Formats: sequence, C-alpha cells, structure tokens
Amino acid sequence: MRRKSEVLAFEMGWPCWVGVVAEDLDAQRRFYHDVLGLTELAAGRDWVQFDFGHSGVLELVQRSGEPQYDHARYQVGYAVADIESARACGVPKVGCACELGRRARRGRAR
Repeated sequence: MRRKSEVLAFEMGWPCWVGVVAEDLDAQRRFYHDVLGLTELAAGRDWVQFDFGHSGVLELVQRSGEPQYDHARYQVGYAVADIESARACGVPKVGCACELGRRARRGRAR
C-alpha cells in the first residue's frame, strides 16, 4: 500500500479539459454560450468545444449509441507538471494528457 506522500508526489493543476455527454446538445450549447457566456472554440455535427478559461476546454458531446457516449456523464482531465511522475504515482493513462504549459487539443473527424 502506498503512503499518502507517495501518491501526492506530483504537482496537479487546474482541470484542462471537462467532457460532458449531453442528452440535448443544442440546449446545453445554448446554456453554456447564451447564459454563461462561454466562447465557442470548435464544433461538429454532434460535439462542441468551449473556452473554459485557465487554458481549459469544455467539450459537449451528444449522447449516442456508441459505448463511450451511451449515457449522460462527465469526465475531468487535470493538468500535471510531469506526466511521467504522475503515472509513476499511480495516475492511469486515460485519453489525452495535458502537461502544464501545453494545451492538448483533440480534433474530431465526425
């Protein structure tokens, strides 16, 4: 079993990406743009990305029959100073990794 000091031996920053699977993409898009005033960065037929501040991206994806989008949910990606140190401390490799000072952008070919 790891000691707490071993698990927290890396610097974790603010979330750099938040992904939300939406039941109604158009309604969510209007809410984040019209009500909260977020700036749209990119969009496709079934997804939209907003500037979430602090070099972050909020991504909305329309719920679909694909396994990763088959029910409403969210996922948060955090920035870390050194991804290898974070992984050595037990942070799993999931999706794209964002290191502090670099902003990872995911393109979608839909």
